[in-house]
Amino acid sequence: MVVNRKLIVVADDLGIGFETDRGIIELACKGVVSATVLLVNSPTARQAVAAWLKAGKPCDLGWHPCLTLDKPILAPEQVPSLVDRNGDFWKLNTFLTRWMFGLISQVDVYQEWCAQLTAFREMTGVNPVLINTHQHVGILAPFANILVQILESLPVKPWVRRVVESQKTINMISGARLKRWFLCSYGKVQAKALDYHKFPGAKTMIGLTDPYCLKNDRFFDECLQSGWGDIVELMCHPGYVDTSLIGRDVTEYGDGLTRRQWELGILGNPQFLNDAAACNYQIVRPSSCMGSGRLAC
Repeated sequence: MVVNRKLIVVADDLGIGFETDRGIIELACKGVVSATVLLVNSPTARQAVAAWLKAGKPCDLGWHPCLTLDKPILAPEQVPSLVDRNGDFWKLNTFLTRWMFGLISQVDVYQEWCAQLTAFREMTGVNPVLINTHQHVGILAPFANILVQILESLPVKPWVRRVVESQKTINMISGARLKRWFLCSYGKVQAKALDYHKFPGAKTMIGLTDPYCLKNDRFFDECLQSGWGDIVELMCHPGYVDTSLIGRDVTEYGDGLTRRQWELGILGNPQFLNDAAACNYQIVRPSSCMGSGRLAC
């Protein structure tokens, strides 16, 4: 067994809604969440940054580049391939269809992500410590290369998520295997590019699943047991029930609206920290692991 392993617990989607933000910041203050990433194009992004600052910066703060939620930072006419007739980003399924048919402009993606990075700097006053893209669209070609091009301009290379699961994780966690196979297939290609450009990040990640699996209050314990390597990133989406997400991120029916509360409950239970300790993990911020690339820890 690997001892003294490092666990980076990253809560995605800060800024998506007040109740989600409240849950993320509460877990950060408890020492469970060690980093979160900001959706700068969400309507409540600035309030989320203010809440993070008021809490005393309890975790690292990064950028969550987005192409599939709410409106772009740029005017719709500046990024026409990315938006519908209402000026909103295409929803994920439509975005993927348009991507497969070559209808998403690389120039539009580059310009919008540059605008989002500028917005992050204006809101926070700093460069992002870590990066991962909303709904993992940044692992797809050619968006992965665009993201590397943008991040290469930063004075310090940020921590970048590798969407790669170990075989042990795939064997142990049964949920959403087709989706996870698709993501990891592209994630492995992106990981090689990130390694080549020497961006720090964990070798593998855990936490990919479907809402059904989260009804098991031992889900994250199973994830922890399946983690491989001396440093592992745990992706999570905790939060209180947030009705502002209906029609934006989830539908009114189904498990999408409550899954964040399920994650909040599991991660907020003291048992989670006990499980992490039992698996020889120390929860740390990504900023503490950025000395020399992927194996900094």
